[in-house]
Amino acid sequence: MCDETVLKQLFRKKFGFEAETLLPLRQSGSNRKYYRLNSQGQTAIGTYGCDIHENRVFFYMNSLMQKQGIKVPLLYLMSDCEHYYLQEDIGDVSLFSVLSQYHSDGVFYNTEIERFFRAAIENLVRIQQSLTPVTDFSKCYPYSEFGMESVLFDMRYFVFYFAKIFDIGFNEMALEKEFQTFAGSIVTSGDRCFMYRDFQSRNIFIHHNALCFIDYQGARLGVPQYDLASLLYQAKALLPEQNRRELLEYYLDVAGLSADSKRSEFRLKFYRVLCLRMMQTLGAYGLRGIIEQKAHFLQSIPAAIDNLSTMLPLFGIERDFPEMHNLLMRVCAIDGIERGHQNGKLQVLVYSFSYKKGAPRDYSGNGGGFQFDCRGINNPGKHEAFAMLTGMDSEVQDYLKRNTNADNFVELAFEMVKHNIDTYLNRGFSRLMIGFGCTGGRHRSVYCAEQLAAGIAQKYSTSNIELVLWHKEQHKRRQLL
Repeated sequence: MCDETVLKQLFRKKFGFEAETLLPLRQSGSNRKYYRLNSQGQTAIGTYGCDIHENRVFFYMNSLMQKQGIKVPLLYLMSDCEHYYLQEDIGDVSLFSVLSQYHSDGVFYNTEIERFFRAAIENLVRIQQSLTPVTDFSKCYPYSEFGMESVLFDMRYFVFYFAKIFDIGFNEMALEKEFQTFAGSIVTSGDRCFMYRDFQSRNIFIHHNALCFIDYQGARLGVPQYDLASLLYQAKALLPEQNRRELLEYYLDVAGLSADSKRSEFRLKFYRVLCLRMMQTLGAYGLRGIIEQKAHFLQSIPAAIDNLSTMLPLFGIERDFPEMHNLLMRVCAIDGIERGHQNGKLQVLVYSFSYKKGAPRDYSGNGGGFQFDCRGINNPGKHEAFAMLTGMDSEVQDYLKRNTNADNFVELAFEMVKHNIDTYLNRGFSRLMIGFGCTGGRHRSVYCAEQLAAGIAQKYSTSNIELVLWHKEQHKRRQLL
């Protein structure tokens, strides 16, 4: 439990007067808590970390980086218990925030973005080359090196926190065997160096016109390709692929890899490591976004899958790692992942689902919408004549119209839904989900979703709406508006 008075005591000890304000900052993917303390023109960032081993690595790495001239926030003070520490306030302008501002204007690469990424690459090479010989990697936590154990952890992390959550089938024994071989191909050859572990635009800040780095307590001895892959292929950075390749070549130049054979060897391993990094990232998004419901991780899932779809052919794993390749192909084809929309329309998603298999999740960060339970409607699926049909078939539709209250159910649902559609259009909202569930997701829910979607299409045909109808259990989707 965080005791904020400890952070205030550290502030008083550093500056000689009491903090007037202590404002909590947005929490990152970790369990650390951050605060901005302010008084008499002085500001500082206070941090509470419950994991004392992780904190000690952070203290060690901070000192090490400063000695090597790597720009990181100054560590002012730490508490005797080592759970609290006070740092320099470097502001709120991250490289990611700069990218996001350009994205909002429809710009994904320009001379300023290129300048920042080239500077980040120059710093990355400096970090790798200057810190490798002076770092005591035995102090790293939880792993001292990016070896077989940590590579396999990342791959299994993806399986348990992403593939299994989405119920993607695979041959577990075959996949584990391929994981062992794949991990070996990454860790048994090539140069070893200081690996930052999370070198991406959210952890790169712009302070006094220079780049400043945070969140390096996961560092360990590893491979140089990992941090470069993290930087260039961060899901929501949205760098165009051609520019990513140009920046990869720029890294090779800065790192002094001039021989064609060395450059080719680096590229080959780079795409293998990128495959691993993308798997680990999806695992993190599954844990932090789907399980813990942290919005920016949840919202990053569609972009991460788009990244994977683009890059899968370049990984070169189809022949030697067929089970991995097939699993990743199935990830790219997951139903229900709606991409971000820049067209200014309200996207209305009407869907049917089975309560036995679970309702789709909302990956937009908006929290979903309506979900109607159709199990109170008489089930045509109990009759043998309808068992193999669905709510899209005329025989089932006729039965539901004549023998159940399904139409009245849909009419009542429509009255509720119309209110939100009108409000969302007036307020400029971007997404609304409307679900109908029944036991098997085959008859009643499908029929109700069809009827409601037809009603919306008729009433809002001239409105600023994009209407999609999705039958989850039948893997059928169509756009109506």
